Amino acid sequence: MLFTSDHGYHMGEHGHYQKMTLFEAADRVPLIISYPGMSTRGRRSQSLVEMVDFYRTLGELAGLPEPPAVVQGRSLVPVLRDPAAACSEQCADVPPFDGRRVHPAHSRTPLHLMATGRAGHDRVV
Repeated sequence: MLFTSDHGYHMGEHGHYQKMTLFEAADRVPLIISYPGMSTRGRRSQSLVEMVDFYRTLGELAGLPEPPAVVQGRSLVPVLRDPAAACSEQCADVPPFDGRRVHPAHSRTPLHLMATGRAGHDRVV
C-alpha cells in the first residue's frame, strides 16, 4: 500500500499563489508505504524521496524485473528496510520561470543552487 498526497497550491501563503517554491509546506508531503512482511512498520525515515521513485520501489517490492535505465528514479526499498538509510541527499526541481531555469539542490546539508541562464552558462552558488 502506498499513500501520498499533492501539496496543492499556496493559495496566498507566503504571498504566493502557485507552486514553484521551496517552503516546507510545498516540499514535505505525506508518504506512507506498507507491504506484507514489512519489519519496520510504524517507523519514520528522514530520507529525501521523490514521487519519481515510486515506480522502481513498487516494482522491486512486487518482484518485477529491473526496469530499463531510461526509467527515472531509484528504489526506496533500502530505506523501507532501514529507515536510517539515505536514499538521496538531494531532490527538487523548479521549472522554467521568466526565461530561466533554476535547479535547487535541496538537502539536509547546506543549500546549493544551480541557475541556468539564457546563454546556457551554469553557475553554482
